[in-house]
Amino acid sequence: MSDRFSAVPRWLKITLAVSLVINFLIIGFGVGAAWRFHGARDGINSRLQQFVSQLEEPKRTRVRAVVREKMATFRRYRRETRQARRDVLEILRAGTYDAAALDAAKQRAFEAFKRSHNARIDLVPAIASELSAQERIVFADNLERLILRRRWRKRRD
Repeated sequence: MSDRFSAVPRWLKITLAVSLVINFLIIGFGVGAAWRFHGARDGINSRLQQFVSQLEEPKRTRVRAVVREKMATFRRYRRETRQARRDVLEILRAGTYDAAALDAAKQRAFEAFKRSHNARIDLVPAIASELSAQERIVFADNLERLILRRRWRKRRD
């Protein structure tokens, strides 16, 4: 058996080893992502989900209800924003250029984006109103980490 393995060209052994390493890296990234996002529900990202899960039960239920209510509105506004952006693109792709239609579509897209943004911002005081002073400090620390993390990565809307 060892004679048979030693008869295999060295480049083939190296290729097999590199292939195995790449496969394990891909599997590791997939498992890591699944582990990181496994608790994200109610529209709460994983870091805030960890924070909310540490709250006492009645407070946790109230915060999740607030988030669920606000996120339903936010999702609707986000859909409107996407549609308004698609409308701008359709006008740009049209055979003839219509400046007035483009300006109106851009304005609709901007207004939709503002509504979406404001709905997301309104979530912070809604959550904070349910928390004690000490919990608000921890909540602010979590928000700060989220903000700093997002600065360094591209986001898709």
